[in-house]
Formats: sequence, C-alpha cells, structure tokens
Amino acid sequence: MTIDRVGVYATLFWARGREYADFVATRIWGPERDAAADADPKSKPVEEWTAEDWEALGDQPVPLAAQDTRRTVTKPAMDTSILAILTNWRAVVADFLTIYHLDLHDPAVLDRPWLGVRTALYALLDNPASLLRRALTAGR
Repeated sequence: MTIDRVGVYATLFWARGREYADFVATRIWGPERDAAADADPKSKPVEEWTAEDWEALGDQPVPLAAQDTRRTVTKPAMDTSILAILTNWRAVVADFLTIYHLDLHDPAVLDRPWLGVRTALYALLDNPASLLRRALTAGR
C-alpha cells in the first residue's frame, strides 16, 4: 500500500464516509488485493484483524476499531442545558438578587452587555450556595 492510496482513502473516508471509501477502494484496488490474498492464504482483510494481529506488527499503535471501547454511561452530575436553566429561571432571578445584588429586571442591568450576565449566570453553577445549582443537581 502506498502513501498515495492511504491519502486517497483517508480523503474519501473523511468526505463521504467509510462505506463510500470502501466501495471506491474495492473498485480501484480490488483485483490487486484479491491477487495478494490468493498468494498468501493466511492473510485476511485489515477490517478483520484483532488486537493480537496489530500487536504482532511491533510498535505500531492498535487502532480503535481493534480495541475494546465499551464504556459505561453515567449521568452527568448536573444538568447544565439551557432548557434546565430556563425551567429554573426563578432560582436564577433569586440568585442574582441574593448573591450578586442585581435585579435582572432593572433597566440599568438590562442595558448591560449580555456577556457579563451570562458569565455571572454560569458562575452560579459553581457556587455551592446557589439555588440554581441545588435545583440542577437535585435527584442526581
């Protein structure tokens, strides 16, 4: 396999997906691949290699496809989605009054740039005394 073939395959894989890249590779390099497989009956397609086959090559890294990538899924410690924040908007308003001494409905606060309000809002998620933090971590 030449670097040109790897480059073409990688480009097709990135642009169109694995199925398309495999289809094109089979159409372009298929007969040569079949001839090499007939010459060495022990050879098998790279897609069927196991971790042991890759380790036999030496210092080359084992690709993710050959590794056991099963992971356990855990619930996040806090629901920080916009929906969760908006659902608990009363806690946001209360926290701004008690922690930052800012009334979100005050015209002076409304005239401020949103970036500062957003920063303060996300800072509430890190404050253990925040009602918003307690509401988003309840039941988790």
